[in-house]
Parts: sequence; structure tokens; C-alpha cells
Amino acid sequence: MVVMHQPHRSEHSFDLQGQVYLDCGCRSLLISSSLVRQGERGWWVGVFRHNHGDRAWDSTAVCVFGMEELREPTCVYSTHFYAGTNCKVQSIKKSPTLIHSGLVAVYGTVVLNQIVLFLGTDDGQLLKAILNEDMKSNCPEILYEIEEETSIFPKLRLDPVDSNYIYLSSANKVRRIPVANCGRYVSEQECLSAKDPYCGWCSLNQRCTLKENCTRSNSTKGWFNISHAPDKDLKILLRFPARNQISVSASISKTLTSCRIKIVKPIEMPHENVVLKNSSCVCNLTTPVTLDNDCLVLEASLSSSSWNLTETFQLENCSWCIHDGECASCNWTRVSPATACQDICSVQNASKDITTAQKSEHINIHSIKPLWISTLGKSEITVKGENFTHESGIKLILTGSSGCKQEIIKVRNVINDTQMTFALPPTRKEAKSVCIQADGRKCSPPVTLHYVSLPACFGITPNTSWISGGRKIITTGRNLNVVDKVIISDDQRSNLTISECPQNKSEYHYLSPSLSHATEGKVVDMIFKVETTFIPCVKLHYHPDPVFINYQLHTELDPDLELKIYKENDNLNISKTEVEVYLSYMNGSQTAKIYFSVQNITEKPDRSTILCKFKREGTEKIDFSTVKVFVKLGNFELEVKPTSSYIYLYVLILLPIVVGVIIVAFIVTRYKSKELTRKQSQQLELLEYEIRKEIREGFAELQMDELDVVDSFGTVPFLDYKHFAIRTFFPESGGFASIFSEDMPQSRDQTRKDESFNMLHALICNKNFLVTLIHTLEKQKNFSVKDRCLFASFLTIALQTKLVYLTHILEVLTKDLMEQSSNVQPKLLLRRTESVVEKLLTNWMSVCLSGFLRETIGEPFYLLVTTLNQKINKGPVDAITCKALYTLNEDWLLWQVSEFKTVIWTRILGSDSCKVCFPSTASATDHDSPACRDVTVCRQTLMSPREVYFCFLFFC
Repeated sequence: MVVMHQPHRSEHSFDLQGQVYLDCGCRSLLISSSLVRQGERGWWVGVFRHNHGDRAWDSTAVCVFGMEELREPTCVYSTHFYAGTNCKVQSIKKSPTLIHSGLVAVYGTVVLNQIVLFLGTDDGQLLKAILNEDMKSNCPEILYEIEEETSIFPKLRLDPVDSNYIYLSSANKVRRIPVANCGRYVSEQECLSAKDPYCGWCSLNQRCTLKENCTRSNSTKGWFNISHAPDKDLKILLRFPARNQISVSASISKTLTSCRIKIVKPIEMPHENVVLKNSSCVCNLTTPVTLDNDCLVLEASLSSSSWNLTETFQLENCSWCIHDGECASCNWTRVSPATACQDICSVQNASKDITTAQKSEHINIHSIKPLWISTLGKSEITVKGENFTHESGIKLILTGSSGCKQEIIKVRNVINDTQMTFALPPTRKEAKSVCIQADGRKCSPPVTLHYVSLPACFGITPNTSWISGGRKIITTGRNLNVVDKVIISDDQRSNLTISECPQNKSEYHYLSPSLSHATEGKVVDMIFKVETTFIPCVKLHYHPDPVFINYQLHTELDPDLELKIYKENDNLNISKTEVEVYLSYMNGSQTAKIYFSVQNITEKPDRSTILCKFKREGTEKIDFSTVKVFVKLGNFELEVKPTSSYIYLYVLILLPIVVGVIIVAFIVTRYKSKELTRKQSQQLELLEYEIRKEIREGFAELQMDELDVVDSFGTVPFLDYKHFAIRTFFPESGGFASIFSEDMPQSRDQTRKDESFNMLHALICNKNFLVTLIHTLEKQKNFSVKDRCLFASFLTIALQTKLVYLTHILEVLTKDLMEQSSNVQPKLLLRRTESVVEKLLTNWMSVCLSGFLRETIGEPFYLLVTTLNQKINKGPVDAITCKALYTLNEDWLLWQVSEFKTVIWTRILGSDSCKVCFPSTASATDHDSPACRDVTVCRQTLMSPREVYFCFLFFC
């Protein structure tokens, strides 16, 4: 029952209430519908589908019904559930307007007197089809594709605010999609030839846009739509007046100013005798002597005062018409030129092939492998059928949505009578029909071939494997059945395993390969290969093989056997279905096996336990002394050893050995420690000796350098002003001396440089600018204390000849600094250099005092410091030993300090030499005056220096 009602009569309403049977071929299930209105006319558009569940190339179709047919009295007033064939309404074309494999939604509207249909598919595509005056659809354009390929809801709606957008609803999202992709057309010819009523050529912007997107689009001269395009009904009529002669007639509804028609394939031939008449032109062409049997290509270039049109037409399998001159005419159109011509010629020459057709057998297709391929195409598909070697000129015809151009593919290789191969080109995502056609034959019954998007991975279970491999892995994804090869490679890109394409569409089951050289946590990549494209999928983590410690076999519950296998914990997450446990024992001279059923796997902090059970049915005895337990995980198989009862005996034997090893290690360690301490002491003594030697030599060189300076110059050495400024302004920087001197090359433009310096000097001499610059820099967080000092030093050098101006700058900056509130540093002036003004103040004082220090107090101060240094470094010298008392130039003063005391010397009168010297205890002339307490005075008053030295050695 169909009910249509529009309450506002003034808006050309349509009322219908009754039962009608809508005929859309053999499709009886209505999926979606839309009402299209244009003035008083109306159309009802519906999407119909087959009842069967298989997705074939013609599963769904769009049928358009006129409202006049639906309002027939027989159907409108019928109230029965089924009114019979009298209420059967056929579509306008008596056949589907558009055939597609998976339509689920439709919305129709009228733009520029053309019906535009927006179609949604079950794999997430939004299509746009445009109907001409005959209700024929063009090849649908793909406006949008949902990446997840979720089905579109049956209801589509235009944006009520902006009709240039349409709302697209899917399972988890509502999208707002533009109604046209005008930007895909580059030139004006492409834009207008697309016949899209939404798109037009914007002459101001020189691009194809929507009308609203064109600047000054309200002007009739700014935006050109399809009404300005050449007439689409371009027709070409071919006649064959003689052998190897073609008469070409091109006609169009508009007036022509020029016309050119020529053959471009197989050999380019120029036009001859072109006759131009208003909207048509006629020319005669001479075909090449040797013509390609596959195709003849013509190029027609027509132009008028406002447009140019160039179209290329291809005619296949009509070469015999040209050579024999028996084909009366061929009517070519741009939609499907080859089919039209071939059908006409085949009909006109049908009598020629009647005998051959009766003798030949029909070509049939039994299967195509594979039936699912990606949009990249397929380098080789295999077609199985019959009668392949009985026909000639075999080709494969690939047909997609109605209105789209057919793909005609040559056979690649006819293997035998029942098998041949083809190569399929890349194309859009949809189900297509495939048929085989030979010369003079109709196409075989079609077979559905599915073009789908590239495969995608969603996950992997489990994502780990042991090194030996063989674990069952399941990868889930989309369109996995179009994968040519599954490659698993490691980080060195060496292929570990290559498997054939998966057969399942959403899951791929495989066994992990062995990886003998793997380390802990090694990761390998799983890659899909589709034709020449490699698609990364998921990552598989490898871990070491599981370690089984031991087992315990319990036979108390005879005939039941219980087996517990203990293994170390790991990251493999092994399930009980992956573990295979069996027991082998000797039964006479043969080996028997018992396969256990794994009950569960229990994991504890220290180890995991695998519980296995087996129930014996017979009374056969088992020799448990010959029992061996094996565990198998994929390619990994291991014999598990039982729990040993001798382990405690081993411990008692090894314990004394371990204790002895520890004692020996302790003794050896103590001995080596003492030896190391002794060697370390020796090294320290040698190091101290070397340090004392270096200190001694250094002091000696320093004293000699100071004496040489004073002796050589005879006056006080002064630094020039440049070195004085560098050492004062940059005390911690040694790399700034080179920037104050520069070699001036002869090619240097001095005028340009002076101009730059003058501009910089003018900025620095601007008081307000300089103060603002300093405050701005100090507010920057990355302007460190070191940067502030360097900036102040450079500024002092720049203004050292303008001390008055520098003093004014200091006055302003000092006042600003004093006005700042600082709880951390209340004392600011001359106590630190953390700001530019403080460093400027220090440099300013140095510049002011440099002349005073040099001319007034420099020489006396230097002499005073030199005298003090000499006295401090040299000290008093012993006249007897000729050694300084406090200098560091002698070895013995580095080791000890001599103790001095008063000595009384006695000389026997009447003797010229000191034969006997002793302290004052006998009758003699004693000299115990204070002056004699000094060794030098004693030498001058009592004896010669040689005698004093001799006596000193004798008594001391």
C-alpha cells in the first residue's frame, strides 16, 4: 500500500491512497524512496532489491514512476491487499533507471530542470546520479566514502538552510557532505562537459565552483553552468562508399564555425575535403592499407564563437566493415561508441555468420577465481568454462553500474578448452558483471565479480608466540580475502613465512613461524601484499619457549591418572586448548602412549600448574619406571623430568663445597685488599713528591720573571687603555679581545659601513630609547646576569667618549633601581652586579679613575707591591748557609723548619785561627752581648766567615 499526502494544495500537492504493485524488474523489496517535484509534475523514486540474500551485481535498482500512472483510478480506489495485475504500475522506462549492487538509500531533487539522485550504499558510499530527458542515468559519481564502510541509513536529507549540503547518516555518525565536488574539474571544458547542474565555471576565479562560491556570482557573466555547454547530443555518422574509404558526418544542434575530423589510430591521417554546413560537417577519410583489427580511433574537434569541443571515439571490431565495404553505416555516440557500432554492424552482417554460428558451440563460464579483488585490479584471474578454443576474438566484458562505460579486456592466455586467464584493471568499489564474448557472439551469462577496498586490520589474538612457533594466531580485519600474500618479517626485513591469500573475509587463521634467533620481546611485522602494494597490519611479539620444571603423577585414584605439570610463569598466556600432553611407557617391546585431557592451568606467584587427567578403561598395568611425560605446544615439544628425590642429598654434598669456596674467596679478598692499600700509599707518596717539585719550580720561575721585568724595563710597566678596558669590563671572558680589532679589506664598502654605524649611534644616543631598551631586556626571563654584564660593558665601550651622556643615563637608571621594592636584596649599589645599571656604574668608575691611577699613584703603588712581594717570597737569608728561611725554593724547607737559638762563641786569644771552638765554659774572653746572638754579627766581630763556618759544623 502506498500513501502520499501533501496538505497544502497551493504548493502542487500530490494525494494518493490505495494499493499499487510497483514493477522494478524482478526486485520486489522496497528499501528507500523519495518524492521529486517540479511544478505540477512529480515522480516517485524507489530503491528495490532482490529477495535472495546474495549480493550480486544487479541486486538493487532505482526505478522512477510518474505520479500520473500512480493516480490511475483502478489502483487509487482499490482497498484490497492485492488488487491484481490491473494495479501493476511500470516505471517510466519500463526498466530500471539505474542498476547497482548495494543501494540502500535515495533522495531526489530537481536542479536546472534535471533530476539529481543522491544514493547511499551498504558499504558507506554516497553516489550522485543525473538523469537526462529520457530518464537515463549517467555514471554515478562518488561524492563521499565512509572509511569504516558502515551502511548508510535509508533516509537522506538536504540541509534546509544551505541546499548545497546533504546530511548522510550512518551507524555512529551524521555527516554534512557537499552535493558536488566541483574542484575536481580543472578546465572550463571539463567543468561544463561533466553536466553537473550544481557546478559552473567561475570566469573571475578561473575555476569550477558552486554558484555561491563564485565571486560576484549574481552576475550573469561571472558564472557559466551547463546551459552554456555544447549540446550533448553530438552524433557521428559513418558510411563506407568504397574499400578503405570512410565518409564521416558530424552533427550538433548549435552553429559551427570550424570542424576538423581525423584518424588518430592506428596511423594518424589528416582530414580531406571538409564541408561545413551550419550545425554539421562532412569529410572523407582514406584509411590506412593495413588497419589494426582491434580498433579505429577518430578525433572530432568542433568549435563555435563561444566554445570548443574535442571528442575521441573508438570503434572496435569493425575493421572488416571498412575493408569489405559491406557495413552500411555506424552511428557513434560518446556514451558507448563501440557497443552501438558493433551491434548495428553485427545485425547487418548477421547473415554472413549464420553458418559459423550454427556449427560453433556457446561459451559458458563455470567459475572465476578469485571472485573478490581490490580496487587496484588483479594481474591474473582464472576463468573456467567450456568451448574456449572453439571461438576466436575472445574478450572479457566488465560492466559496473548502469550508465558507466564497459571495460573490454583481451584474453591474456587461453590455456585449454576449459581454462583461460585475464588481467583486470583498477576501478571503483562495487560489484560488477563479467561475461565472455567471442566474435559474432553474444555475451555469456554474467557472473558477479566484487571490487572492494584495500584490506584493513583490526586486531590479533593472541599477540604473542613462543620462539619455536606453531601457535594458532587469528587476525581480524576487513576484506582479507583480497590479500594475495601474507608476509611475516622481522626487523631485518627477512621473510619468515609467506602464506597464500586468506579465504575468509573477516578472519585469517595461521600458525606463527619459528624464530630461532629471536631474543626476549622480539617483535615481527605482519604485512599484507595486494598486487604491488604492501599494507602493514599488526605486530607479533615473540618470547622464549615455556620452561617446564617437573611433573607429579598420581596413581592413587586407579584407574584414573592425575598428572600435574609445573612450569615457570611467562608472558605467553597459554590456554588449555593449546597444550597437548601425553605419556609414553614400555608395554613389552613396544612403546604405548596415553593422551591426557588438560583440565585447567592455574597460575601462582612462583609458578604455574597444568592439571591433566586420564581415565583408563582396561586393566592393563603400566610400568611406571619407564614412564616419560611429553608436552607439545605447536612446533615446541619437550620431555618433562619428574620431581627428583635425590635433591636433598645433592644439597648436603654441595653445601660444604660452597662454604669452602666462600672462605677461600674471603682470604684472597683480604690479601688483595692489603696489597692494594700498600700500592695506593706508594702512589700517593710519589704524587706528593711530584706536586712539591712542580710547586718549587713554579715559584722559582715566578721570582725570576718578576726580577727580569724590573731589571729590563727599569720603570713601571703599564697596560695601554685597550687592554685595561678589556680586563676591567670583561674579567671572566677571554674571547672578546678579537672583536675590537678588524682587518679592513680594500674591497669593503666603508661608506655603507659608516652609514650603519651612524644609524646605530643615533639610536644609542637617544636617551628615551636606551632607557626603554634596558628595562625591556631586564624583564626578559632568558636575559641572564651574565648577559646583563656583557651588555653593560659593550654599552660602556660605545659611550666611553660621551661620559656626560653616560652619567645622565646612570642617573636615570639608578633612580629607577632605587625606587624598586626588593625584600631579598635591600642593598643594591656597589654590592652586586645583577643589573645593567650596577655593572654600568662599576665600568663608569673604572673609566673615570683610569687616568688618575696611571699618572698619580700608579708608579708608587706598583713599587710598594713589588717590594712586598719580594720580601714575602724571598724572606731573610741565612748568611752562613746562604738559604732563605721562608721561601719554597729549597727542598729541605718543604720537609722541615729549623729551630734557631742563641749561641755563645769563644775565641782563644793569641791564635790566628780557630783551632778549638766550644761554648763559653772555660777561662777566655766571652762575647755574650746581644749582638753576638745574631750569626751574622758574630761572623763580623769574632772571625772570618771561613772560621765561623768551620766551628759551626764542629759543634753543631
